[in-house]
Parts: sequence; C-alpha cells; structure tokens
Amino acid sequence: MGCFLGMKMAAEVMRRAKNGSIINVSSIAGLRGSRSFAYSATKWALRGMSRSAALTLATDNVRVNSVHPGVIDTGLLWISPRNTGHQLTLGLIIPDAA
Repeated sequence: MGCFLGMKMAAEVMRRAKNGSIINVSSIAGLRGSRSFAYSATKWALRGMSRSAALTLATDNVRVNSVHPGVIDTGLLWISPRNTGHQLTLGLIIPDAA
C-alpha cells in the first residue's frame, strides 16, 4: 500500500511539473517468483503497478521504473532451522558450512 500511495502523491506533483521519475524497488521474486507466496505476490504486484503507471504517466513526461535486486548474502537474511543441518534464505536451502 505504501508504494501505491507514494506513487499517487508523487505523480500528482510530477504531472503538474510535466517532468519526473519514480523508481520502485522490487525484488528478483517480482521477475521469477519464489517459494514465499506472499512475498512473490507483492513483488509481482509492484512490478505490474510500476509498468502500468509508466504507461499512464508517459504523456506527462514522468518516467516510472522498478529495479529487481537479487539475493544478497548477509547475516540478516539467514535463518537456521533447528536440527536440519541447513540454512534457509528466501526459499533457497543451502548446506551449512562444516
């Protein structure tokens, strides 16, 4: 909802100015999906919303893009399921280092 409201408010100002650029940060899950249904659904929605806004706002010289970064291996993304011998991150199962 935050991206929608942000784009709505920014678009009004940019349309009046006849210039602007909106950049939304999605995820690789917005291009290919992932094992997390809710996460993928929101990222696909943001991608579609960005594309639709781009078509709508193009006549007012307002660009809309979305970027889709991939998985970045940081400590914040890692969850260690107990007693599995594996680590789980964004739906990818990776063997623990011995």
